[in-house]
Amino acid sequence: MKDLDNKGYLRLGDVIGPGGLLPIGRSNWYARIAQKRAPHPVKCGRISLWKVQDIERLLRDPDGYSEAVDDGASK
Repeated sequence: MKDLDNKGYLRLGDVIGPGGLLPIGRSNWYARIAQKRAPHPVKCGRISLWKVQDIERLLRDPDGYSEAVDDGASK
């Protein structure tokens, strides 16, 4: 696995595909986003970017990933 800087953003090609961290296709990736099984992108104009920390969380547990994060507000 590539060593990622914990801060910053990744573009789609860095996350999926042959040169990306996950060997899945674009439609599969966006289907996972719609199912909340992958992080939503941050839009920067027309460009979609993903937070490195969100992708790292996904890589640690791809099957257990859920976009909902406990921020401690419910305590």
